Amino acid sequence: MPIRMSKAEARKHGIVEPVKVKKPRYAVPKPRSALLLQIDVLCRQWEIGPPETEYPFDDVRKWRFDAAWPGIQVAFEYEGIFSKKSRHTSISGYTGDIEKYNSAAIQGWIVCRATAVTVKSGQAFLDLVRAITASTS
Repeated sequence: MPIRMSKAEARKHGIVEPVKVKKPRYAVPKPRSALLLQIDVLCRQWEIGPPETEYPFDDVRKWRFDAAWPGIQVAFEYEGIFSKKSRHTSISGYTGDIEKYNSAAIQGWIVCRATAVTVKSGQAFLDLVRAITASTS
């Protein structure tokens, strides 16, 4: 049975706290959403391969795309604006998004942005089809 004591007691007795190892942010793969399943079908149809998730596209700022096809420079970003903790709805978060997407455009990327509404309606998928078609033709 482990011995329990407060941090203060442990320090008093010279016991060093164990170093906590941070888990990678995306260590556990997320379940495939209906949209990602549609994207898989699209990838097979266009023979472009599945997207790379959490794809880093800027070495300086460490920005990442939710999903990307680096070979054709098409990216997909899901904007979680409907949650209470959304970074996208604050002034600094929105400003950061603008910097990120402008940088992506300058580097030649087509970025399809989506919300829960556009995913549910199917518009996000249609936009992605149009972007992939434009970049492969």
